[in-house]
Amino acid sequence: MRFVFLLILLLPIAEIWCLIEVGSRIGVLPVIALLIIGGMVGSQLLKYQGMSTLLRINEKLAAGELPAQDIVKGLLTALAGLLFIIPGFITDVLALMCLFPPTRYLLVKQILAHPGFIQVKGMNFSAGFTAGPDADSNIYEGEYRKTAEDEPRLPPAP
Repeated sequence: MRFVFLLILLLPIAEIWCLIEVGSRIGVLPVIALLIIGGMVGSQLLKYQGMSTLLRINEKLAAGELPAQDIVKGLLTALAGLLFIIPGFITDVLALMCLFPPTRYLLVKQILAHPGFIQVKGMNFSAGFTAGPDADSNIYEGEYRKTAEDEPRLPPAP
């Protein structure tokens, strides 16, 4: 939690410093143009890549597969779009790292290997929590057998 707080505190300071340094070397107008282009790229990326990722996830779900990699890739693409929209060059470099295939592959691999992901039939997916042997659970194993009493009864015909 401290890391996130420090990141939120220090990132704008680092971005401003970077903008001043780049602006002193190439000028103010090119820096403004680069920031506007980055924002436009980010918004278009969120629009088009988000929809294609949702379609891929729906196709895999319809086929009965767990789309763990596609979900993580979609989250990284959305994060990249958001980072492009935030003005600054540091966030743009981070966004490019989320989009560049070799670094995205490493990020996906790290995220899927995280203990918060659970193995189900050889596939990883996030349960949003880590369930352990001491976890308080309301899941009980059992069997169910349908009997004649379970059939819905229709009222007698008039």
